[in-house]
Amino acid sequence: MQAGDRVYVRQLDELDRRQSGSIGGKAAGLIGLREMSLPVPDGFVILTDAYRRFVRSSGLRTEIDRLLDALDGDPPPETLQEKTDRLRGKIELAPVPAGVAREIEQAYEQLGCTAVAVRSSAQGEDSPEVSFAGQHDSFLNVQGAGEVLRAVRCCWASLWSFRALSYRRQSELVSDDAAGAVVVQTMVDADRAGVMFTADPVSGRRDRVVINASWGLGESVVSGSVTPDQWTVDADTGEVLQSTIEEKQSMVVPAEGGTQQQKPPAKLRSRPALSPKEVQKLARLGVQIQKHLGRPQDVEWALADGEFCFLQSRPVTGLYPLPAADVQRPLGVHYCLSYGAQGIRGPMTPMGINLFGLMYESVRPLYDAMMRMEVPDLQNVGGRLYWDMTGMLQDEQMRNMVDFIAVVDPEGSAVLRQLRQQRSDALPTGDEQAGFAIPPGRILLRLIGTGVPLAVRTLYALACPRRAVSSVLSAADRAIQDMQRRSVKLQGVQQRLQFVEQQPAEAVDVLLRQASTLYVGLGALFACRHKLKDWFDDETLIEPVLRWLPNNPTTEMGVSLRKAAAESVDADGRVDPEAPAFREFLRTYGHRAVTEIDVGVPRWREDPSQPVDMGESLLLSEQDSEMRRQRAHLEARRQMDEIVSRTRQQRGALSAGFMAFLLRRVRQLAGMRERPKFDMVRILDICRRVLKEAGEDLCRQGYLDDPEDVFFLTLQDLKEPTGDDLRHIVQRNRQSYRREMRRKRVPLVITDRGEAFYSADRGGGGLVGTPVAPGVYEGPVRVVDDPRGVRLQEGEVLVAPATDPAWTPLFLNAGALVMEVGGVMSHGSGVAREYGIPAVAGLPGITQKLRDGQKVRVNGNKGEIALLQD
Repeated sequence: MQAGDRVYVRQLDELDRRQSGSIGGKAAGLIGLREMSLPVPDGFVILTDAYRRFVRSSGLRTEIDRLLDALDGDPPPETLQEKTDRLRGKIELAPVPAGVAREIEQAYEQLGCTAVAVRSSAQGEDSPEVSFAGQHDSFLNVQGAGEVLRAVRCCWASLWSFRALSYRRQSELVSDDAAGAVVVQTMVDADRAGVMFTADPVSGRRDRVVINASWGLGESVVSGSVTPDQWTVDADTGEVLQSTIEEKQSMVVPAEGGTQQQKPPAKLRSRPALSPKEVQKLARLGVQIQKHLGRPQDVEWALADGEFCFLQSRPVTGLYPLPAADVQRPLGVHYCLSYGAQGIRGPMTPMGINLFGLMYESVRPLYDAMMRMEVPDLQNVGGRLYWDMTGMLQDEQMRNMVDFIAVVDPEGSAVLRQLRQQRSDALPTGDEQAGFAIPPGRILLRLIGTGVPLAVRTLYALACPRRAVSSVLSAADRAIQDMQRRSVKLQGVQQRLQFVEQQPAEAVDVLLRQASTLYVGLGALFACRHKLKDWFDDETLIEPVLRWLPNNPTTEMGVSLRKAAAESVDADGRVDPEAPAFREFLRTYGHRAVTEIDVGVPRWREDPSQPVDMGESLLLSEQDSEMRRQRAHLEARRQMDEIVSRTRQQRGALSAGFMAFLLRRVRQLAGMRERPKFDMVRILDICRRVLKEAGEDLCRQGYLDDPEDVFFLTLQDLKEPTGDDLRHIVQRNRQSYRREMRRKRVPLVITDRGEAFYSADRGGGGLVGTPVAPGVYEGPVRVVDDPRGVRLQEGEVLVAPATDPAWTPLFLNAGALVMEVGGVMSHGSGVAREYGIPAVAGLPGITQKLRDGQKVRVNGNKGEIALLQD
């Protein structure tokens, strides 16, 4: 049969790796290796069309459709296991169509009817996004045409195994068009084999090659039945940086009808499976493979008769994307601003990053003037905002910015400090300085010295705090209302884009008007803490004063939500979002959302399901939030009087007067800390509506399919759209966004070598983080990754990756708060203190360590979490 006559089978040499839709990921990787003239065993590929023909001819399409329909009901694991086992059994017994079987048998004869390896090569398998490692079946040392056909059916059946289907569901890859190709290759009788990663899969470093090796076939390494030898090699120099030689107690060897495990000969068990020269040669080949295929690779190799051959190559999945590198410096260090400081673990849309970046650039000049230091560059890495901290780690005058970060993210700050010490060769620094070099008082002085208007507002806030607050809030309302009026008059795509492009600078003007008032409040708070520590050795005396601070729109939102929910209950006992009271709530707070600094995220006004769920949850609470607020105000007043009286007794009338002055400024102004973000999100809400209108225009013009697609573009993309270019960009960006949404761990710090840091190195054990809100509470755990659709029961301990204002209504029912990231000045910490609930932050991975229902003690004074009941 000529190559052109074949329908279902192709030799490896006849294929192109760009045909991955019909040959699957594993075959595409092998073809990439053969393009380099590397030794790859001969073989052929049974195309996905063969699988589809098999499904049609066997009548299995109906069975598959039934299984997929059952997934919509989210069946329990045992039910899904039963259904997949039944389908898999039918596939393994169904006959292969004669035409398909004939082509497979002929291709097998061309290999010489020798022993072969039969491996699944499904669509999407071994892709940059998902590896499907171990999810589909492979069969080694298969002999005879009948056995080859049986192995092929088993490979097809493994496409619908419980583990493979569960993996696809988790990766959001379930499709009724899922199809599997199969690779059949000459079996390599290896005396040594293993895997090689051309980037370190643990640290993420792209300048390292990691090699695993053991005796016999590679199945022992891949399956985990043996602890292999391991070498770490410098990818640039070939130097072996680290080696670990294990006592190898098992090896896999060919046996009749497959393989078997046996003990290696005694003389080989402690002997390295590779010589130093072989390690270096394999590492060099790995670097060449990565260069040819364009990304880090996971390579399966074998050594037979002194020669390396390659059995598989697929992208290393799970590596965090690299930041842009500066070739002029030995090492670049980047800190995740959006996760560590803003509490946003997921990615932002391209348009969200675009607008936030424009706001950031607009505020840089004033920041430079206030802080007298260069503001770090901002970079999009994996859909998240990272600060380039390299200069601050190197410059003696700027290094204390790392300590400033500790105020909102102690864990990230600790990682940066450790990295500065461990990479002193690449990050040369001067003598260590301790402490925060820019205290709030100095910031206030610099605010006053920045310009006449800012100086006047700062002094006005010191002298007349209530009037200052009223003035800046009125000014912000007028400015935002003016933006709203201008936005509704816009026409056409370009006019709308010009408006949006101008808004970041206008937003910064609005926010900076509030900066002087805010910093007076925060400066007074820091001064109070300092004096209380100095005079009474107890800065926690201030905590009752911070409960339910006035002028905080975020804490007021929780009270408003409960009130609106109570007045919007329908006949079925559910909160009606169309009720007048709830619509009024949305008029005030409907611009908010989870990840609200991202203009690409729908607002509560568009989808009120989250505030409805939280409102219904609040109604289950026996505590009335309005009464809690009133009690907190009275307690704050009593505590202020107590502090002033104690100061007068121990320090005299002058000190008491100064303390009373500070406490009043704290109470009147510190609540403003949430207002700038609140108003920034109001402006982003206007921008979102204008961008959606531009998206609607682009849909009418034929450039986009959905108005929401506009958020997966940037302003620059939209300047001069042509043809289907925008659609291609949207598709690429949506795929990247979905991939990053599935990522569960985000590095707080990453280098331009790819080394990712998720937490600081600590000795000892236990669940100990940073105390951020005082108090001790015992209660059941509730782990929440996303607040949407969550109804927190009263008294549950809320355990979260991090929080932003959209989480706040949950705090009203929470008995305590535990977060993976955050510091004393992060959003969740401040709100927890105002609500009077204990909180601990800086516990990386805590959402995986704790389970729903576990009873814990949260000690917000010491930062400790104790397990009381498993």
